[in-house]
Amino acid sequence: MLYFGLAIACATGNAGAQNPAPLRENFPVVNRGVIEFFKIKNSGDFDGFVTEIKKCWANIEIRKTQEAIAFCFSLDYSTSTFDELAATRTNVPQSDFTKIEKTLTRVNKALKELKDDQDKRGQLISGWTIAANTMLPFYAKRNGNTAPIASKTENEILFSRVRDAIIGIVKSQNILQFQKFEHLMTPNLNGEPIEVVCGEIKIQSLSSGKVGVRPFAYFLADRTSYYDSGLPGADDLDAYVIKNFCG
Repeated sequence: MLYFGLAIACATGNAGAQNPAPLRENFPVVNRGVIEFFKIKNSGDFDGFVTEIKKCWANIEIRKTQEAIAFCFSLDYSTSTFDELAATRTNVPQSDFTKIEKTLTRVNKALKELKDDQDKRGQLISGWTIAANTMLPFYAKRNGNTAPIASKTENEILFSRVRDAIIGIVKSQNILQFQKFEHLMTPNLNGEPIEVVCGEIKIQSLSSGKVGVRPFAYFLADRTSYYDSGLPGADDLDAYVIKNFCG
């Protein structure tokens, strides 16, 4: 029942973390933070939440990147949302450490140290909150099961289809190697979970001979592909979509 309650709670979101004009950045990283939350939850180690959150934010002082901050926020926010629900259901006071205002204080401090201004901090946190509120119910409805959404065999078949699709849209470049595939669930513009394959290919320019690595995205629902070639005059939409759904 607690998982079901978590799904309901995330449908409206944690009001304390809402900000206008969200930025769609680092969503796959946020998803990994939600997965880490459920792994700790499923282990039954409730003290592990606070330990891991403190460790995560401490590591930010060593490796201060937006991606690392997004992961810590996701783990922190997921724990806050769960603990608030548990406190309501059991009529036991919520831990002061997990209260949403403390979560927001921690993430704002970290982003401020990255020199992000207040507006950008609010937009990032708003976007990450939307992503977390999408993925928390998704895993909650699976009773906390964070296993891959497809088997190894299913992914091999899928990735073969993705290779063919990407090969069909790459122009003026030779594909030397597909270097990375990642099958993800991520929020769409309506805040609904969708399946996407994100990846990278090693390419060589036909004109200059230069070698580089470029990203791609493939959406399972409509089988559309996007490739950021980095070439002059390339469609900016491809780079935008890949950044928002895979970056």
